Amino acid sequence: MCFIVPYENSIIRGDGAFITPNNKIILTSSHELFSYEYCNGQGSFLWTDGNHSKSKLTKEQLILYKLWLESNRYPRNMHTDFMVYVLGFDKIETIMKRAILTTSDCPHIKYYNYYLMDWRIEQTEKKIYNKETCTFEFKDANIWINNNIEDRKVKEELDDIKSKVLRKDRTPFLK
Repeated sequence: MCFIVPYENSIIRGDGAFITPNNKIILTSSHELFSYEYCNGQGSFLWTDGNHSKSKLTKEQLILYKLWLESNRYPRNMHTDFMVYVLGFDKIETIMKRAILTTSDCPHIKYYNYYLMDWRIEQTEKKIYNKETCTFEFKDANIWINNNIEDRKVKEELDDIKSKVLRKDRTPFLK
């Protein structure tokens, strides 16, 4: 069974957040700045010296990160995308929209409370490094199909609640 992330009102008032693979919520004022410093080390955004000694990445993740930087031609959201697509972090956006980008195979279960409160859940697939092509590729070609039957049932249940209950009255349904 997938872990259900508790509903956190403070996320709405902030500029965004990440959910770590072990479901810890990290509030952030800038996804890209946070991601850059997570991968390169605190303060490295201002002092780009190429030293990754303060990085929070493991040795294996650091190798993938360097390959990601070499293969990525689009610098916009480059570090954020690495954290989402390769490391499995989930990205919560609050400024322009209430949306969660996740690689979870059970997004409606994991973000039950958020979907119930009208957050948009954007499911994507993780990327893995293909040594033969020297590129990062989606792990599964069918990323747009939710194959998790339990998750589809939960989504239907949530859609039913949302169709019958106003958002302001949905708090008793939170898990």
